Amino acid sequence: MASLTTRISDRLNRKTGKSSALNRVVMLQLAVEVNEAIESGWSVLTIYKVLYEEGKVTFTYQTFRRYVNKLIIKNT
Repeated sequence: MASLTTRISDRLNRKTGKSSALNRVVMLQLAVEVNEAIESGWSVLTIYKVLYEEGKVTFTYQTFRRYVNKLIIKNT
């Protein structure tokens, strides 16, 4: 049986196509990596572009920036 995280993600993908809950999960999974890039001096826009091109994020830059401010910068 797949992990609970995988089952929840699959369910949200099937049910709604795009979900803010799923976007939040993606950002939480990437939080450490994004924080390291910010601390290394990379801009949030550059980080977003790379992650978007890699297919790791599929939501808008504005959504990404909001999550960065809320989940990463606020907690540092």
